[in-house]
Amino acid sequence: MPYLQRLAQRWSGLRQRLGSKALPATAWGELVGLYGEPHRAYHTLEHVGECLALLDRFASLAMFPTEVELAVWYHDAIYDPRRSDNEARSAALCLARLDAPTGVVSERIQQLILATTHGEGQALAEGDCALLLDIDLAILGASTERFERYEAAIRYEYAFVPDETFYAVRGELLHRLLERPTLYQLPEFQRQFEGAARSNLAHLLQHYRAKGRG
Repeated sequence: MPYLQRLAQRWSGLRQRLGSKALPATAWGELVGLYGEPHRAYHTLEHVGECLALLDRFASLAMFPTEVELAVWYHDAIYDPRRSDNEARSAALCLARLDAPTGVVSERIQQLILATTHGEGQALAEGDCALLLDIDLAILGASTERFERYEAAIRYEYAFVPDETFYAVRGELLHRLLERPTLYQLPEFQRQFEGAARSNLAHLLQHYRAKGRG
């Protein structure tokens, strides 16, 4: 079955669990259009699909799995690398498409999507927010080939940034990540991804520092 068709079936199943009227029928086409924008290379439906596969793998860790899945679908729905409010706009879009969610559901979904800003407060994440953060960062602990493809895709999305600036800013981000006591919140993700992620980041940081000196 083609990849997009599999995702469409997955989306249909989520709508059924939420109630067929909870999300408009047009929401799927809207998401496909958003994730298919030409300026995207990593923040695409491939990333969503990888996150969903990880959610399935670690489903037992989710307190509210349906809401976590909805957050996976929408956490990068709005993505403009020139802006810093993508997560807030993505959360707003998700809540706008939901049919009258209760206050507590709205709050949980908003918290989940906003958590994916991966700010300094990440170390305080708990529960489903911690799970979603770890899922979103699992790419850092991917195979060398997948990690290199991920980083090339990020560079494509920031093609408007000059090389010297990109190497410096990206290098500082990698350095801050490596200074964290752990990259992942949950022990299950630490065991699975921490070692590979630190190795990938260290090699990339060395590469960018060499580029910067060049």
